[in-house]
Amino acid sequence: MKLALIYSGGTIGCAGVPLMPLPANEFQTLWGRHVAPRLGRDVALDWHWLEPALDSCEMTPANWIDLARMAIFSDGRQATLLLHGTDTMAWTAAALAFLLTLYDRDGSAVARLRQPVVLTGAQRPLFTSDGILPGTDALANLDGAIEVCGENIPGVTVAFGGTVLPGARVMKMSTSDDRAFECPKGAAPCPVLPPATAMEVLAQLDRLAPQFGAKALVSVTPLPSASDVVYGQIASLINGLGEKLGAIHLNGFGIGNFPSRSVLSPLLRAAHDRGILIVAGSQVPHGDVDPSTYGAGHWLGELGAISTADMATPAVHAKLYLALALGAMNGWSQAEMERHFLTPVAGELRG
Repeated sequence: MKLALIYSGGTIGCAGVPLMPLPANEFQTLWGRHVAPRLGRDVALDWHWLEPALDSCEMTPANWIDLARMAIFSDGRQATLLLHGTDTMAWTAAALAFLLTLYDRDGSAVARLRQPVVLTGAQRPLFTSDGILPGTDALANLDGAIEVCGENIPGVTVAFGGTVLPGARVMKMSTSDDRAFECPKGAAPCPVLPPATAMEVLAQLDRLAPQFGAKALVSVTPLPSASDVVYGQIASLINGLGEKLGAIHLNGFGIGNFPSRSVLSPLLRAAHDRGILIVAGSQVPHGDVDPSTYGAGHWLGELGAISTADMATPAVHAKLYLALALGAMNGWSQAEMERHFLTPVAGELRG
């Protein structure tokens, strides 16, 4: 089996005190000494890496574009194995599910790269200076991910802690358990599309790259606090970012409720009237979002906010970046970007 292996950093590649990602050349050397003999000749790897290797909390939309390009191949490789930190693995998985899908000018998903992309990592580093770290979960995760690569499952998946999860639905649910990832929103069908060629997807990435992440996304999580505090937090973000702001994610309470209607409604209405996308979600990981249920959330729809429905938070953010980038690339209206956000394209929504 011939695989593309992408090393991006993360805990699996960390060493030292405090833990920091090893440079790619050091990680590859240790891999050759201690991991390659375990795999034997049945697994051949074509190495790629981010430069520099990152703690995944440092990942940006520009890094997602780079990883998407690395994940695409047109030779005899069977799949792409991406070694990634756990902090933002779910965000990268969702972003890759979107970026490896082909869209027409209206934003409809028309084709998808069939090549399997499998993400994995570890809760504890793979290496010490002397070899494999005793008690690491990295080896089991690598074995599981390589097995998934061999199964030739199309699309983007996360293989971690003995589970195999769809990239557009996954979330990290534990900071310490080996089985760290779940799909708290449950399963959702991924639309079946014709196969896209590597050249088609690469050409789309080239067009998207200047726009992807060019507009800022902010996520606001309220606390039980006075309304002037909530207002000040959001007003400072809106005023500070100015024309660079593209979307606001209101990560509210319960089913999508958000406090301080009396002071926030005029502020958010004015932001929406400026063309800023506003989406209403929830801090609660399980269950759907429907802000219209209570008066404490119904007002959001009145000013133009749209619900995140049953999307996991990482997919919400990646999908907003996608909608903003496609909108800028194709000259969409705000309503067209909102419609795209609410349209299932890669299994992120039940629809």
